[in-house]
Amino acid sequence: MTRRILPVFAVFLAAFLAPGCGHRGAPRPPLPRIPEEPRGVHWRQRGDHLEVVADYRLLALEGRSLRPPVRPVVLWVPARSPGEAESWRARPRAGEFRRSAAEIPLDPFPETLLGTRTKALRLVPLDRFGKAPAVVLALALRDRRARSFPSPRETWQPVRPPLPAPGRVQAIPEETGVRLRWGVSRDPRARFVDIYRVVGAEASFPREPWRRVEASAGELLDEDARYGDVLRYEVAFAADVPGIAVESPALVAGPVDYRDVFPPAAPRDLDVVPEPGGVRLLWTPGGSSDEARVEVYRQAEDGGEWVLAGTVDVPGATFLDTGLDPGRRYRYRIVAVDARGNRSRPAGPTPWERPREERR
Repeated sequence: MTRRILPVFAVFLAAFLAPGCGHRGAPRPPLPRIPEEPRGVHWRQRGDHLEVVADYRLLALEGRSLRPPVRPVVLWVPARSPGEAESWRARPRAGEFRRSAAEIPLDPFPETLLGTRTKALRLVPLDRFGKAPAVVLALALRDRRARSFPSPRETWQPVRPPLPAPGRVQAIPEETGVRLRWGVSRDPRARFVDIYRVVGAEASFPREPWRRVEASAGELLDEDARYGDVLRYEVAFAADVPGIAVESPALVAGPVDYRDVFPPAAPRDLDVVPEPGGVRLLWTPGGSSDEARVEVYRQAEDGGEWVLAGTVDVPGATFLDTGLDPGRRYRYRIVAVDARGNRSRPAGPTPWERPREERR
């Protein structure tokens, strides 16, 4: 009898417990659907504003469309020193930063941009951050329902008052490149000059400088310039501070339509040596990298015009002028010509010489 009851009891117990099998309590609520945080965030103090540029994904997220107004939000925490600001970047303080950071809402995106990916630049006046000597910054995206996670935290040491802009900037085309010149700042905080460079009259300047040089240098030669380029430059003084870059307002130089209009260097050390039936010329090339040929001109002593006696292709540096009248004297000058047809100033004229008589 007992053996018959046990199997029946086991079936009954299994049927009673089956509905709850695998559950450990009430199901968890779904995770909140929040906007995606900005990517590629770049900060920079320019004059009396903080600039922030970032990539935003203004698309529907997990089936939920972003609800306008959709705007970037600057999150910031003041610090009493750069060291204290740096401590906020530690990973264990991420949650504390999210809870305690103050918000500066920026201008919302137009609703026509919702559903797109976009890169946007925003400016924040320096006075929005009070007088804190150091600041920890992050960027988030907020819509009507929620705020995204913040971007990676960055430290910033605001420079007050802002650095003054360069007084002048010149971009001077030369044969070897484009030479940039700027006035030296009297502000001792302006340690460097940040130079931004683009090719094209409509191209946008990058967020990172092309070159950083000592401000006291006063000039820089852009040897990367190529003939046919249209170049523009943005020049700003920069402070020597760690973390986010601090610059003055920038001045733009250009556009420079860089063309080969530069004459090659003139040949040097021109000399003539009489020979039987002719006169030999010798010289040292001027040294220009694009020199193509040298043109040799002759003039007779009786007042004749300068005439082309011949040409010598580079790297040749000697020429024998033959078929001359041994009873007349001649003098010479030479001109270097580059591949674009630009001509150097003449080298010469030489002293008068007559060819030696040929031996019979």
